[in-house]
Amino acid sequence: MRLFFRPAKKSTRPAAPRPAFPINREIVGILLFTLAVLIFLSLWSFSLHDVGWSGLPESDTVAERGSPQNLVGLVGAYIAKGLIWLVGSAALAIPFVILVYGIRVFQTERKSFTTILGSVLLILGLSTLVWLHHPVSVQVLEDGITLGVYAGHAGAWTAGKLEPLFGRWGSTILLGALLLVSLLLVTSFSLSAGVGRIPTGVGRMGQWVRLPTWQWPAWWKDRSQPKANKPLKINREWRKQRPAFAFLKEDAPEEEQPLEQEAPASAEIDFPARSGLRTVSRSDVGRPEPVRKVAKGYHLPDPVALLEAPPVSNTQQTDQILESQSQILTATLQNFGIAGKVTEVHPGPVITMYEFAPGPGIKVARIVTLAHDLAMALKAPSVRIVVPLPGKSTVGIEVPNPDKETVALREILTSEAYTRSRSKLTLALGKDIFGRPCVADLKTMPHLLVAGAPGSGKRVGLNSKLLSL
Repeated sequence: MRLFFRPAKKSTRPAAPRPAFPINREIVGILLFTLAVLIFLSLWSFSLHDVGWSGLPESDTVAERGSPQNLVGLVGAYIAKGLIWLVGSAALAIPFVILVYGIRVFQTERKSFTTILGSVLLILGLSTLVWLHHPVSVQVLEDGITLGVYAGHAGAWTAGKLEPLFGRWGSTILLGALLLVSLLLVTSFSLSAGVGRIPTGVGRMGQWVRLPTWQWPAWWKDRSQPKANKPLKINREWRKQRPAFAFLKEDAPEEEQPLEQEAPASAEIDFPARSGLRTVSRSDVGRPEPVRKVAKGYHLPDPVALLEAPPVSNTQQTDQILESQSQILTATLQNFGIAGKVTEVHPGPVITMYEFAPGPGIKVARIVTLAHDLAMALKAPSVRIVVPLPGKSTVGIEVPNPDKETVALREILTSEAYTRSRSKLTLALGKDIFGRPCVADLKTMPHLLVAGAPGSGKRVGLNSKLLSL
């Protein structure tokens, strides 16, 4: 008998968006901080009298040893014993590694495997390095048992494999490189960024050396004062450059001068009848042309004055909104492990561009793949990422404005870009993303093609171009 199973239908319900800072990360971070403090106190207050040591006399019961001297109690004594037995004196670095890992959990959304790998390599490298130069374990002195510089079993085993192959100093060089790589993995520090700061530090040190001795305290005080954070630059220059519209002034009404009055018809004069004259009837005489008043001082109106003035825009975003959006943008990228900050904001009539400066070592391709996540965080229909901006080391993130501004044709025709154009075939195109008037010369175009979706404004655009000619 054959059984047929109908495959389960996949749910079409959209997945609920994950919170920007889930509470489970906070819990994990707090637990890691607590664990780091406990391990540090256990190692700091470790005593051989609390627990037995391999190869040394050991009491049978804890009661015979008395209360443990360890600050974390008996649990801390056994934790310290196990870590020192495994990696020796290198165990003192374990609390600091756990602390750094806890900070990384707070800053990034995903737990980095490279951080864990770097931590293991760092502890193992330190333990091996200690064994190569100080292979001392436990000394039994007259006044009791003293723990010397100890490398642990892991360091002893690794050193036993490396030293026969590379010798003591060759193994030391290899371990130094291993420790440097592990520090980079744990701390995400960039060597290129650190090397780039060296010339700046040398220059400042040179300034300090050239100063007289009595000016050193003032120089150091000025250096130690905290610098104020650079405020976010919001570029609104295009609004300051909006042209002032010159409306036509109405000429003062001229006083109407009365028309010259026609002389009254004189009385009919009887001329003596002459021979050869014929009488003309009234019907044979044509109607005279009416006398028209000649208008003086009239000027043809400026074609621009026939257009509507641009409406007063109430859709401009405030600086508080732009700063809030910048903070949301920075926090969202940090949740995905991308450090950096927004340096400039360019609000335009339709979209707003945020210039984001990524931190050292950040790949720009990672930012491009987060376009949908940024759009969800900013509550925008879509986000366009411009990589890179010409002439800058920043990434442009274009976000549509919630309320779009209407661009009036009169505003473009009265702008400096249009009025100062020398070509008689200048087309008024509109405004760019920064809100600046944009024009083009028709004679420099090989062809003109206007494309767009239905209802996007192609007909209005063509009419505007024809009127601008």
